[in-house]
Amino acid sequence: MAGSRWFREARGVVGAWTLTPAGEENALVARRSTGETLIFVEGRQIVVRERIEVLALGRDVDIPDGLPLDETLRRVRDSGALPVLPWGFGKWSGRRGALVAATLDRPGGELYLGDNSNRLRLAGVPRLLREARERGLIVLPGSDPLPFPSHARRAGSFGFVLEGALDPLRPAEDLLRKVRALREPPRTYGRGETLPRFLRDQASLQLRQVSA
Repeated sequence: MAGSRWFREARGVVGAWTLTPAGEENALVARRSTGETLIFVEGRQIVVRERIEVLALGRDVDIPDGLPLDETLRRVRDSGALPVLPWGFGKWSGRRGALVAATLDRPGGELYLGDNSNRLRLAGVPRLLREARERGLIVLPGSDPLPFPSHARRAGSFGFVLEGALDPLRPAEDLLRKVRALREPPRTYGRGETLPRFLRDQASLQLRQVSA
């Protein structure tokens, strides 16, 4: 997000992990002392003027917050990053929900939607995500941990599966290629939140905003 450059600064030994650049600038390889390997691919979160989030995945784009949604999506596409509109509680309702719906209705180039584990499990899949799937748009789920200690171990607990290993020399480019090659929804895993945890997290977010 704005002001964060963790990806550019993360190198060397971090706990039990050793982080080294991959064969391209948009990916890092993390190797654990016990043998496991993770690949981190760069991306940015951008907050547009209409207070909706846009993700630019696979690139370190230089796009400021506060631009209109259409302009932001155009810049993300021009950068070669994967443009994703991630679902957020309360952010896809009212006027903002109408804006997302209009964006889905308007042919304007490459676009993916994002689901995440912070939504209420009992409520089912949000309407706009269901409609997008019915239209053939690809929905990419991710865990999206909130900035609370209780979420520290949730990264990777909700997501999707791509078949085949990534190219170890160009994992970011290979990941983007595999996603763009999808013609059917990918296999997914994970569940949304229970009602008590959902209410607790939303209340904590409101308190955090009030105290900010």
